[in-house]
Amino acid sequence: MRSPFAGRLTRVLGMTEVASLLDMRTTMEVQRAAFVAQAAGAVTATPNGWLRLPEQERRRGWLKILAGHDARGGALGVKVLARFADNPPGANLGSLVLLFDDEDGFPVAVLDGVLITAMRTGAGAGLATQALAAPSPLRLGLVGTGVVAWHSVQATLLARPSISEVAVYSRSLERRKELAERIVAELGVTAVAADSVEEAVAGAEVLITATNAPGAVIEPAHLAPGQHVNAMGIRHELSPAALARTWIVPDGVDEAVDDGKFSVGLAAGALRREDLGPQLGEVLADPGRDWHDPARVSLFDSSGIVVQDLALARHVSTSPPSADSARRSTSGSRRGWSDGGREGSSRARRSGEGGHPAAVHGRRHVGRRRRARRPRPDRPGPRARLRPDDGRAAGRLGVHDPRADAPVPGQGRPEEDGGLPGHRPRRGLGVVRRRPRHLLLRRADRARHARARRRRRARRRRGAGRAVDRRARHPGVRPQPHARAVDRAVGRDGVAGDRLPARRHHAVGRRQPGRFVLADEDGAIVVPEPVVEKVLAEAERLVATEVEIRAALREGKSLEECLAEYGHV
Repeated sequence: MRSPFAGRLTRVLGMTEVASLLDMRTTMEVQRAAFVAQAAGAVTATPNGWLRLPEQERRRGWLKILAGHDARGGALGVKVLARFADNPPGANLGSLVLLFDDEDGFPVAVLDGVLITAMRTGAGAGLATQALAAPSPLRLGLVGTGVVAWHSVQATLLARPSISEVAVYSRSLERRKELAERIVAELGVTAVAADSVEEAVAGAEVLITATNAPGAVIEPAHLAPGQHVNAMGIRHELSPAALARTWIVPDGVDEAVDDGKFSVGLAAGALRREDLGPQLGEVLADPGRDWHDPARVSLFDSSGIVVQDLALARHVSTSPPSADSARRSTSGSRRGWSDGGREGSSRARRSGEGGHPAAVHGRRHVGRRRRARRPRPDRPGPRARLRPDDGRAAGRLGVHDPRADAPVPGQGRPEEDGGLPGHRPRRGLGVVRRRPRHLLLRRADRARHARARRRRRARRRRGAGRAVDRRARHPGVRPQPHARAVDRAVGRDGVAGDRLPARRHHAVGRRQPGRFVLADEDGAIVVPEPVVEKVLAEAERLVATEVEIRAALREGKSLEECLAEYGHV
């Protein structure tokens, strides 16, 4: 039966391909449409699902699952995010986005979601700044130095080009200095590394918090009227008292109540459900209204809604490949695509009914084809053969071998030296080869010879199997030479390292009371069992030591300390 998905391809994009197809300005436009669709009720989404791993010492991890459908954009899919908050940056987050056709359910794309998550989060900060912040702010305060902080700064500067200074604070002096230098080098604005939160937020009309801190870092004293705050990090980075001083605009109402910063103030009793403002999509849908109020502190509560990921993933999956990612794979299909309609039946593949591109040509096997290598003048070999009558090929190589013009006995015309009719010799760069005999046979003869070869191989395999089975079923039968050598070694008093004479066949490793016999084509070695046990115990000890070293590195020990402690191993 022909698959209804035959011929369709699932696009698979890694982080490198996603990065080549995204920029922040385009991301902000895609996110604007997604937020407006969310506020208009065109998005259907399930509540965020959480799988929290049992807490272990110095490690916390969880899975977050988001699923939804954007009726306007036609995006249907699921995002899965794995987070290990205590791991070092770069090794604490993994994510995938799966997109399906919203008419028949075909999986149209699988994308790495780490960069999509970071960029859509940062774009939300830029859109909120554009709608809620003062018209011409001059100073931006940034608390946090991770990936989300970087993309949030990018989007905020696009939304408010009037910002001329960024003050960066982080608990790590090295990281805040590195981010400040990067902002200066890549974004072209002045950036300084602040020594405290107070110094970073002082005089800042726009404030971005993107931290993973274990406790609140923003208190009421850090906020001033007319200020706009983009809360992009962990949900408890603002204290309940600080939240009570703000007018909160969420990305999604349910997300803010269940898992946003608003939920922290709600649980502490500092906020009520009625204190929650309109969704960001409602604000963006009414651009003519002035949402900035100099007498209050506005706050964008970014919890993350699934339509952000799906809209951006759909934009990436439908974008044409960039110049770097449009190469062809060895199978002939574009790299980053997999066959979604490949039939499981070999008969279907041979008849061309499968969805794989190779099936339409009637090939028996639809695996990856070998890529034809270009001939190289400096490396003559079987792939660089030239026909004597093909001067164009030699011209492309840019070389000429005078030996290729010399007549070769047995390779010329039939009337000259008795060559075979229809034979076209192949000459390489200084190498002349006869065409193998089996290529000169008729097709029926080649098939007959191939069947004969398969029968001979099968007889050899059956003969080897019978020899082993005969010894197992009939102990009285005279054993093979290599088996007698093993039996002699086991029956005598051997010591570790005894080498038996090599035999034609591979001897089988056999275990006898108190010793092992290990054998190969070079002979056999008798090893006492205590030696084997000692080797196994040493291997277990080395594995346990490796586990201890890895644990020490995770706890913060340097490599030099680990070498000093375990260098004797």
